[in-house]
Amino acid sequence: MNLLKRLQIRGFVAGMLFMAMLSAVTVFAVSRTEVITVSFSNIRLVINGEHVTPRNADGQVVEPFIWEGTTYLPIRAIGDALGMEVDWNPATATAYLTDAWLLPAAPPPTQPQITQALVGTWYWNGLPYYIFEQSGLGAIEDGPVPMSIHWSTRNNVLSICTTPHFCLGDCTAPTNWHYALNGNDLTLTRTDMPGMTFNYTRQ
Repeated sequence: MNLLKRLQIRGFVAGMLFMAMLSAVTVFAVSRTEVITVSFSNIRLVINGEHVTPRNADGQVVEPFIWEGTTYLPIRAIGDALGMEVDWNPATATAYLTDAWLLPAAPPPTQPQITQALVGTWYWNGLPYYIFEQSGLGAIEDGPVPMSIHWSTRNNVLSICTTPHFCLGDCTAPTNWHYALNGNDLTLTRTDMPGMTFNYTRQ
């Protein structure tokens, strides 16, 4: 949608009185309650050539109506159709429409959590197996070819991955090992295969 069209639409919207309502015929003003008669005429809403079905925050259809020659549209449907954030403050009876680009930026993704206590080389049956570095990089020494890994911990779960996508602990093979640390003794239990427990020693 170009800027001119957006401004035209918003000018149209600003000239109308919006209401957040289901299908009632009672209008709540700041200091009074009024019973009115409105006309439901199966009003269709089309924005930028696209038919829009007005819905409230719960996803229920809200039908526009006409009162004394003025068409009333649900503010949430208009805001959603224009890609705007809609908020309602019941304490002040104020509706807010805000352009998405004016909203505060989303916080950055939570960084992987590295536990300093796990940094080091861990041996299994006398042979080096895991190498955990403070940077979050590491290696698996087991097997004919050492494997580079990424590692992190969160909620007492140790995630070990061959790709850097491990921030949420949802990487694959191997993944999500609960760990218990006692000095230089490390016990790993694989969550997706109960009964698989391994003991390592740091040297």
